[in-house]
Amino acid sequence: EMSSGWSSDGSAPGAADMPESRQFQPVVAVTTESGSAVDRYRFEPLGRVEVAGNGQPERIALGNFELQGKLQMLSLPSYSDEAYQMASTADWSGARLMPGEVQVIAGGAYRGAFNMTLPAPGDTLEFPVGQDPQVRSSRVRMADKCKSAALGGKKSTEVVWEITLQNQHNRPVDVRVLDRVPVSGNENISVEISDLSGGKLEPVTGQVSWQVKLGAGEQRKLLLAYKVTYPKSYYLPNL
Repeated sequence: EMSSGWSSDGSAPGAADMPESRQFQPVVAVTTESGSAVDRYRFEPLGRVEVAGNGQPERIALGNFELQGKLQMLSLPSYSDEAYQMASTADWSGARLMPGEVQVIAGGAYRGAFNMTLPAPGDTLEFPVGQDPQVRSSRVRMADKCKSAALGGKKSTEVVWEITLQNQHNRPVDVRVLDRVPVSGNENISVEISDLSGGKLEPVTGQVSWQVKLGAGEQRKLLLAYKVTYPKSYYLPNL
């Protein structure tokens, strides 16, 4: 948005009237309660800033702050065998945060970037801190417990998945596990949940979540089982 105010020769509006150097004070002004963070905050550099005219980008410090949060693991067994470290905080609304690309550095290592969106005030802000290879998971289809049967014009298929979680740390960890069961949008197809090992089901989306506390070196198994009943004339792949 600011670039539209620059002239074609690269000079800024009113540049001839600007002093060679300027002392900036750390100021954050709240201009309005509505709109985005770009509308609410004004950011100014801490102290004098000199930018070389060599066409190279420079990083300017605008300030820093701390957020108190909680670190837990997120396991997605159907996508990856390594868990993701997730930081969450509910006390973020007073911080000068803006949505956009966030660079993540944890433990002295660059962990990548993600596009951060801010939740509604009062909701918890979550952001990834990188994968943790010491919290592992696997998702295996138990062929000996899966079966199909036909009765009349209907066919039913029972599917059982075994999820194995393992904590290779020498300390306990909290793990949130996410998986999914099929959801029918056809009145001729029904889905019956057989076993979720205590997981919580979101019936609209089919998402199943578990909150698991794994001790040091502990291994835990979860079951995800369901039965799908449908007309014989239907073909349902991936059952």
